[in-house]
Amino acid sequence: MNPEIEKTIYSYIILPYALKIFKRDRKQFENFSSSAAYPVYLDKLDTVIDSVQQDLNSIKLEIIKKYHLRVKYIGKENEMVQYKWYSKSDSGVIWIAADDLRNLTKDMMSDYLYGSLAVEVTPSGRPWAMH
Repeated sequence: MNPEIEKTIYSYIILPYALKIFKRDRKQFENFSSSAAYPVYLDKLDTVIDSVQQDLNSIKLEIIKKYHLRVKYIGKENEMVQYKWYSKSDSGVIWIAADDLRNLTKDMMSDYLYGSLAVEVTPSGRPWAMH
């Protein structure tokens, strides 16, 4: 498989996991509304969630329109996660160890938080809690 296509498929697989975790974390931070820095954390998470969602939407279009592929989650067996990809002329299976998937997701999340994929935070204007 072409390395560019493989990278795109892996992003297509990993980004939904990262998005789900960021959204879960966003809900957790809402419980810390008494923290003075609460607005800063929420602004960062909101910015990251928007960025991940935009990238996921772009990658979905790229998979469909540019590479004419479909990628489908098959399941998890013996700590291995299986995805199938197929096009009109070819198909294949991607097996990812569950630990590798966790690490890839963690690395992707780090890139969005403070790495190469981080974007400038847009302040929301939420009021700060002063104690």
